[in-house]
Amino acid sequence: MVRRLFKKIVERIAPKRDKEQSQSSQESSQEPNNDSSLNFSEQGKPEQSPESSGEFEISEKREHTEVLTDEQGEGDADLPKRRLIVIGDLHGDYFRLVRILTENDLVEYESASNPMEFRWRRDSEPTDLVLIGDYVDWRGEQLEGPREEWIWGSYRILLLLSKLKGDLKADPELRANYRLFLLKGNHEDMMEKALRVYKGLQERLGEAFFELLETATANFYQAMFKGISMGLSQEEVSQFMEFLNWYIQGGKQTCDSFGGINRWLEEMTTSPLASILEEMLLLVKINGYLMSHTLPDDLQLLEKVLIEGVNSLTEEEKEKFKVQVLWSRGIWGIDAFSNRNIQPPSEERILSLMEKLSLKRLIIGHTPLKYLEAGSKVPIIAYGGNLINTDLHGIPESQPFIEYYTPEGEVITIEDKALR
Repeated sequence: MVRRLFKKIVERIAPKRDKEQSQSSQESSQEPNNDSSLNFSEQGKPEQSPESSGEFEISEKREHTEVLTDEQGEGDADLPKRRLIVIGDLHGDYFRLVRILTENDLVEYESASNPMEFRWRRDSEPTDLVLIGDYVDWRGEQLEGPREEWIWGSYRILLLLSKLKGDLKADPELRANYRLFLLKGNHEDMMEKALRVYKGLQERLGEAFFELLETATANFYQAMFKGISMGLSQEEVSQFMEFLNWYIQGGKQTCDSFGGINRWLEEMTTSPLASILEEMLLLVKINGYLMSHTLPDDLQLLEKVLIEGVNSLTEEEKEKFKVQVLWSRGIWGIDAFSNRNIQPPSEERILSLMEKLSLKRLIIGHTPLKYLEAGSKVPIIAYGGNLINTDLHGIPESQPFIEYYTPEGEVITIEDKALR
């Protein structure tokens, strides 16, 4: 049932190529055709976890993908252009981030082993750099760079992004050339909540916290009873399970990248990294390009936010919007919290949304629609080219979304803290 539904979805939303190109692609391919499919891999995660179903994969022909670029100089040649670069989910792939930044002449460095040695290039073209979220929580996927250094990736990514952001704040000349937008992903949101929980419960339990954590990683349900036997309230047990939900979905690897869980707590609460999470954005609109970690299932709520503003939302709507902009998968026909099949929005609905909000493209990440055909390393195009999925984590040498545009209108951002 899932395979049939997803095949219909992909056939409807993937852009068509002409018959000649399709035939040429089929003749040159040595791989057998595969039906579009959606696979769920159980990883022993808590049942309440929205990501407990594992990783999503779509098998679809390479002909449905391309890197979208608009070479500078095309169109209105007399008007100045800016470059938009959108980097999808990294999940600890530090060397992939470094490669993309250096390949596009954004940074220069002396040694890739120390992220603090990188700096913005002063001779590069005007660029808007957007990162789509999910910087942390490596979960064993293939990464770039030396294998022995993969474990340090999450920490190094946060350090590098924090430094680049700080350099922009301190240097007006750099700000005239570069704009950096760090979007929050669901894994940053989980980590931020886990920080608060760990700080409170570790102070409450001391070393017994690690005893409880060891029990929980071996037996999820037994940990609930053990927590109560330790004197935790039901609310505190619930908080611990929230921490565990993050910890077993890559959080442990993130702590390890800092040098341990206590070093992680110290760095994320007292160092320059302490502010990086709370300063992240949920959404940015640049010149008709709307970017967020994912597209909310409730498109009417998205319209309300962009037309009337965050202050027009009730507290319930604020919470709903934040959860959906971090977690939703309805655009792919999936309920993010139950993994049930749902009806995705039609192409007509997406076009209506874009027209109403004066949008050129929707650019998201969050759901890795990985190709089973080897060598696919470019953002996935859907809904006739109107929707771009940049989540290519776990695919070495994968590429960002790049496009040139002629600036017009204001930049709209929605900060995470604006919905708190």
